[in-house]
Order: sequence, then structure tokens, then C-alpha cells
Amino acid sequence: MSNVPNLLNSDNLSSFVTLFVALIAVVGATITYRVQKRLDREADLVSKKRELYLNFMRSFMQLNSDGGLETYNSLRMELSLLASDQVLKSVNEFAEYAADTSSPSAQRDMKKF
Repeated sequence: MSNVPNLLNSDNLSSFVTLFVALIAVVGATITYRVQKRLDREADLVSKKRELYLNFMRSFMQLNSDGGLETYNSLRMELSLLASDQVLKSVNEFAEYAADTSSPSAQRDMKKF
């Protein structure tokens, strides 16, 4: 029995513990990095959406100005890429409401979009 190596001696055990702790640290750091990157991307997307929504509403208020319709249509296309389905549905309902409740000359212009 003395010919069988003792794997549980203190030197081997401390090496295994050191290796295990290092492995846990690497896995923990990787998970933390990935989670933080995902959160950063989500925060960036929320910021972009917020800016787009603000610009879209501003363009809607300036439809009657020079270039207003082009700006509105351009931002509406951007909305189709970034906005949720619920926001797109609300934008369409809002555009329909605006077209229905505008003055006759404005209704003619509202039909362009």
C-alpha cells in the first residue's frame, strides 16, 4: 500500500484548491463582463430610442415648416427599426388621429404620409 501515491496529501490539496479558486475567479469575471456588456448595450439602446422619440415628436410639430415632411418621414423610417411594436402601433394611431382632426388644408398635407 505504500506504493500507491497519496493524492490527498497537503501539497496536492493546496494545489487543487489554488487551481479551483483561480478557475472560479476566471468564470466569475467572464460572467460579470458579459452581464455588464449586455446592460451597457441595453442602456445605449434605450438612450437612442429616447432621442429618436423626442426628435420624432419635434418633427411632427414642425410638419408645416420647410422640410418638415421629409424629416418626419425619415424619422418614421428610423422608428420602424428601433421602436417596439406597441410604439409603432401608437404612432400609426396618432398619425390617423392627426389626419382626421386637422384643418382641411392640413388634411391634404397629412395624407402625404
